[in-house]
Amino acid sequence: RTVQYKNFKADFFFLDGNVYDTTPGTMASHDICSKISNPGLHCELANYPGDGATCAVTGPLDQPSCKAWFKKLWEDNVKWLKDNLPKSDAEWQLLVNHYPA
Repeated sequence: RTVQYKNFKADFFFLDGNVYDTTPGTMASHDICSKISNPGLHCELANYPGDGATCAVTGPLDQPSCKAWFKKLWEDNVKWLKDNLPKSDAEWQLLVNHYPA
């Protein structure tokens, strides 16, 4: 996303860092792939029906594939960033990411 300010131009690059919030078997409260968090804390059943631990249409289909799905998403994002960051002619390039990456 490019924003032209009065005195400079900035390119914002957004990356999905959710891979760092997938920790199967270690911290269920911080594992967006776990059935404890999905549905529940991170995925409201009313908005995302199903038996939990699935994003069906747009994301991982089940808990076992969840971490790998987010890892591939991260790798694809990093490749996209490496391909596009050098093309920026803005005075500022800003990277926006999800905690804690």
